This record gives sequence, structure tokens and C-alpha cells, in this order.
Amino acid sequence: MSGLEFVTGSLLLVAGAVLVAGAVVYFKVSRMDSGDKRELFKQTLKSVFFWLEDRGMTRRYPAFLTDYDEDFPKLHWINHVEEIIDQEAFGRYVAKVNALIERGEFKMIAIGPVEKTQIGEKDMQFAAVAEFETIEKAMSFKNHPDYVDALNELGDDETMSEKRTSCVVSG
Repeated sequence: MSGLEFVTGSLLLVAGAVLVAGAVVYFKVSRMDSGDKRELFKQTLKSVFFWLEDRGMTRRYPAFLTDYDEDFPKLHWINHVEEIIDQEAFGRYVAKVNALIERGEFKMIAIGPVEKTQIGEKDMQFAAVAEFETIEKAMSFKNHPDYVDALNELGDDETMSEKRTSCVVSG
């Protein structure tokens, strides 16, 4: 048997095995109900993305993470201040928050007056992005005794000193 005959025979054997495997998969899938087919498709697609991500061929995306907390452990608070009504109270609040930053309670990524409001009917006056090391810390920080003390600088009703939106975002 020559080398060419051996390669040709091997290719035919592989092609036959692929054909048989394809037929088995086809018959198994054709007997599944539509819900099971969707689930199989979804799991197969996830497997392809995991394979690509594990080899660095694409970036990890939250929808395909096996352990979200491990891959994206940090959370951010994003605050947009629409209006500062009581400048003095807001200044005292910021001073106490700065003390928390200096102590390492969280990291301030960006803070300051808004240069331009890109989208929205109202111009924002001030914005801040804070980063927390863990999900738990970010979600519970609103109740941290020293942060509550800082909030108290804004008065019994903080909306009387400032109007803002605060969001928690992961990643």
C-alpha cells in the first residue's frame, strides 16, 4: 500500500465516522421537543463562546461568564447631581465623603462638575463614579455608619439640599 492510498483510506474512514456521528446527532435532535432543542442550541453556543474566551480570542462578556463575581468583582456607584440647592451642606457632605476615600473605604474614579450633559432634558451640575472592591461592600455602603454621618450633613431630607440619581453598576 502506497502513502497516497493510506492517506486516501484514512480520509475516507474519518469522513465515514463524521457522517455516522452526524446522522446519530441528527436523529437524536429530530426527536427532541422544541424547548430541548433551544436549550441544546443555547448550551452549544455558550460552549463556543467559552472556548473562544478561554483562548483569548474574544473578550469575556457577562452573559457568558461562569463566575461573574470572580471575573467582574468590582461594583461602581454612579451619581448624577441635577441640582445643588444648599451649597454649604453639600460641601460638608463632600468633605466627609473625602475622609472615607482617604481611609480607603472605596476608590473615587471620577468626581467633579459636569462639563456637558450629553443626553437629557436637564443639565447635571456634578457627577461622581466610586469603585468598591466587592459587591457586598457596594450594596451595603449606603448604610455604613460613616457614610450615614456624611449624608446627615445634607439634612433630614437630602432632597432639600441636592437632587441626584445614584446607581450601582457592575464591571
